[in-house]
Amino acid sequence: MTKLNLDLPGKTFWGQNDGHIDLAAFIILKRNIDRFLFPGKLDKDKRTQILSLLSKPLIDQKKDLLLLKGEECSPLDKEWLQEHFFLANPLQDFQKGSGILINSGPYSAILNVQEHLQLRFLGSKSELEEGWTALSKQDDFLQEGAPFAFSPHFGFLTSFPKDAGTGLEVEILLQTPALSLFREEEHLLFNEEDRIESLPLFSSSSGVERGLLLIRNKTSIGMSEDQILSLVKGFAEKVISKEVFLRKRLLETDESGTKDKVARAFGLLVHSYQMETLEAIEAFGWMKVGLENGWIRGVDRRKLNHLLVSVRRGHLNQTLEGDASREELLHKRAELLHSELKGIELLI
Repeated sequence: MTKLNLDLPGKTFWGQNDGHIDLAAFIILKRNIDRFLFPGKLDKDKRTQILSLLSKPLIDQKKDLLLLKGEECSPLDKEWLQEHFFLANPLQDFQKGSGILINSGPYSAILNVQEHLQLRFLGSKSELEEGWTALSKQDDFLQEGAPFAFSPHFGFLTSFPKDAGTGLEVEILLQTPALSLFREEEHLLFNEEDRIESLPLFSSSSGVERGLLLIRNKTSIGMSEDQILSLVKGFAEKVISKEVFLRKRLLETDESGTKDKVARAFGLLVHSYQMETLEAIEAFGWMKVGLENGWIRGVDRRKLNHLLVSVRRGHLNQTLEGDASREELLHKRAELLHSELKGIELLI
């Protein structure tokens, strides 16, 4: 572990995130250079050529960007990157000729993984418009030196047909313990199922959801960038309103049961000897319910949101020497939580 051991986690968005129900927003702009095959069909020389063609102007524009090459990253490094960006798929194609440009800021770029280029933004829901404006300028800047594949009928061309058109994907990550408890998120999708999808993250093997929901557009063709931003943001607001309503209903109909869930989450995080990732993620959601009702003292949302990423295996392994065994990770995760949550109080 050499490349990513950079004290990035505390300085990036995840170390400063004060989100309540809406945890994070992601913008991914997908592009491919004209007259080149998609990354999966390229030989190593062509991949390396594209990596240089796209990374050099971005680094020249922003000097603090670090280029991490696929062949230089260990499996643990790749896992850290997957967790940091909440990537849906493992970085299996992150190999020679692939790379990622990253710093402690909100903008990054993934090169030659599925597409030649994925310009990315990571921030809060309220920053989506600002993030899109910045990515759009980067897009225009890069097209001056490397025209992107474009069809008058289908728009920007991508390796997955559903992403063609604007090539824009907008995602909003929500923490919804009450929705997961009532299993009501599927009803919210009834009128938007053709354009929006709602993906529960970290469901257990038994189907139990852990209170994290990813909202994103299914397709980008036939819609403008502003329409996609408005659609995803509007649907996320709808889900947030439902989560707030269900939390109020829980307090009115079963305050004792709600307090019990908060107390159990507190005990799990503070006193466990071993801790599974999914257990911790679910507990963070109920801890936030405790915070908003004044039942917990000595911690804030920023700390809990940072821990949401810090307890995952790739990030936890960054603090250890080498790839720890499962048993070691279970205990080290509990130790991390004990240390980070030292001094918190349960007031019920």
